[in-house]
Amino acid sequence: MSEFKSLFEENDPRRVAQGKVPVLPDRSDKLPNNYTMKQLNDYLQSAEKDPSVRWKTPKDCVCSGLKWLSGHYSTEHPDFGKYFPCMCAINERKGTMREFLWGQSGLSSGNIPNLSDFDTSYYTDGPYAKESVIKWMNDEGEPWLIMMGPPGLGKTHLAKASTANLIGMGKPVHYTTVREIMNNSRSWISQHTSEKWIEYLEKIEKIQYLVLDDLGQEYATDWSRQVLFDIIDTRYETKLPTFITTNINSSEWATYLGGACADRLQDHTLSKNVVLQGTSVRRKAGRDG
Repeated sequence: MSEFKSLFEENDPRRVAQGKVPVLPDRSDKLPNNYTMKQLNDYLQSAEKDPSVRWKTPKDCVCSGLKWLSGHYSTEHPDFGKYFPCMCAINERKGTMREFLWGQSGLSSGNIPNLSDFDTSYYTDGPYAKESVIKWMNDEGEPWLIMMGPPGLGKTHLAKASTANLIGMGKPVHYTTVREIMNNSRSWISQHTSEKWIEYLEKIEKIQYLVLDDLGQEYATDWSRQVLFDIIDTRYETKLPTFITTNINSSEWATYLGGACADRLQDHTLSKNVVLQGTSVRRKAGRDG
């Protein structure tokens, strides 16, 4: 597709940074199977009184709805084996959960489209697309929803509206575009602030619901393919709910995203694919898509 343009002067933005720059955080933390909800609740109550625990909590929810996190510590570290409350648990106790969810959602406060405003009359598969989004938000059916179609058919409308609805349901969710992910990687890595990049990726990988808009609106470099594969592969293994919109047909996924990434997206035991067809309704309805 000739309209795709590279985000970088070089394929890999790590080339402009000095030294070895990690791409993804360590995923070594696991919760013991016998760690019960009562133990977790008792720990949360004690941890909130302990300043040495509170400062270790991330600013965003990355617990996938479980409300706990474990540290990346060696066996010699005094905090080895301890679990810390996620920020969503702390804000829930403080009664500020709604504000917290909006703050980490990736959406600005103004001009958020409503799901009820999505006009299904412009194309025959509109009702099916809307119904699929509602079922996905309610955890009915497959945990992944992949919506394909040309620009202007309301994919972004549904993506942003579903994010707002999930916030209203009290569920941790983050909306982002693939271009935003790549821009952040370019900015933070080139500025030698790879810690921000690692924290950002951990949030995208572990948050309970992820809405990934405009997959394919970036140049298919080795760097972008690797970043997208790491995100998709992590959420594939954990089966966390993920809503993806793309202008790329499934037959072209391997070309632009790589074979391994395309293979995961085409796993129909995990994902439901919805194809929107028709001409752009953006000029008719004045909405983004």
